[in-house]
Amino acid sequence: MKNFSYALITSILLTQLVGCSKSEVNTNSLEPATSGAKIIVSSAPTASVPVPAVKITLALTTKSPGFDNVKPNQILDIPVTITNKGDTTYNDPTNISYHWFDANGKEIVHDGDRTALKLPIPAGAESSEAVRVYAPKESGAYVVQVDLVKEGQYWFADKGMAPVRLPVEVKNPN
Repeated sequence: MKNFSYALITSILLTQLVGCSKSEVNTNSLEPATSGAKIIVSSAPTASVPVPAVKITLALTTKSPGFDNVKPNQILDIPVTITNKGDTTYNDPTNISYHWFDANGKEIVHDGDRTALKLPIPAGAESSEAVRVYAPKESGAYVVQVDLVKEGQYWFADKGMAPVRLPVEVKNPN
């Protein structure tokens, strides 16, 4: 019975490691490991597809100083300028979105609504946009961070582009 258990375990290990079917392993000829023998299980390195480096050629700016006396849930249109600092036309589908942070720097909204970037943006050119942003529901001091996003791939700030950060004071009307 002991030999059968070792053979069965070895068979299972072989089918998992080598990828052969159970019928391809002769469990009758398998011997239990002797004392002092080591069973070495190694896994082949997984092949990874190289991820191309992301080169950000866009810059995001605003002339807005921020917002005071904003009502809860108020819609803000934040003017931004996207500049193509590259030497080719930018024509990749991209959205402008935002994150909200409270006064302590804690992120309270990660994925704001999306505004589609007007394309194409020729090399050296600028595109002006108005980003629709919904203010938080609660009164308080906040920071809205406007950023570009390639859906399902990355936020541009995570790849080195400076986002626009603006102070916003939300107050309940009296």
